[in-house]
Amino acid sequence: MLHRAFKTDNFYKDWPTFNIPSTTPARADGGMIYVQWIAKKVAQHYRLNDITFVVSRNPLLASAAQVWVHSGNVIYVEFRELDLSFQTQIWAIMAHEIAHIFLDRLNLRFANKLENEILTDTTSIYLGFGSFFLNASWDEITAVSSNQTKTTKHRIGYISEVEAGYILSRRDKLLGENSSKDVISSAGRDAYEHGARIFLNEQNSRPFIKRSFIDRLIHRFDKKASEVPELILLDCIVCSQPIRIPALYKTLLVKCPNCCTRVRCFS
Repeated sequence: MLHRAFKTDNFYKDWPTFNIPSTTPARADGGMIYVQWIAKKVAQHYRLNDITFVVSRNPLLASAAQVWVHSGNVIYVEFRELDLSFQTQIWAIMAHEIAHIFLDRLNLRFANKLENEILTDTTSIYLGFGSFFLNASWDEITAVSSNQTKTTKHRIGYISEVEAGYILSRRDKLLGENSSKDVISSAGRDAYEHGARIFLNEQNSRPFIKRSFIDRLIHRFDKKASEVPELILLDCIVCSQPIRIPALYKTLLVKCPNCCTRVRCFS
């Protein structure tokens, strides 16, 4: 959906990985001004430069946070809890919530609420906030007794950490980056590595690897095969758009019709 909306040959380079600015404001007023600054910086990354944010606490919220639009350019952000010692979580929540506004302005949404939330998570990772999402996942270990502990898993969003790691590793592949160095949460790092292994396994299959020598030898002497080439179906490594290519037994540079990504494969 995002790629169809933008139709750019350089989607990821147009949306670089987000980095927290080195200069930050003082954390006054219980952190509200500071959190409004976070919201503004996240919105600027999404190219939403005309928004004014009003941040408040609402302990009755069912979710960690929510946004609602008071007017076209005034956005209210409510947090169930606001603990500035968990800054990464605040950045990740803001990335998700403001992605809702970003998608709404593009008129991109699903009718199903869960599918829409998954789209929002995916968007925030695709547009540069993947390491924040994974860093907001951590395991809290507490002592139950002298010889027993209890592990509580904390996470945000509607997709699993492994799914986030998978999406982020695909982004890293295209940008030549390594986001694992920015993931300081051990749970998040494990999830990234797991997702990256899934993506790597996909890349180690046809048509992303060359055919065997025997395959090529048989094709060379099979005149019928060369006259009517079979069709190979592959999924774009960026947007998963199905692409059909002829089995020409050559190296091809295939351009995805949906996201315009060029994929090198072996037909």
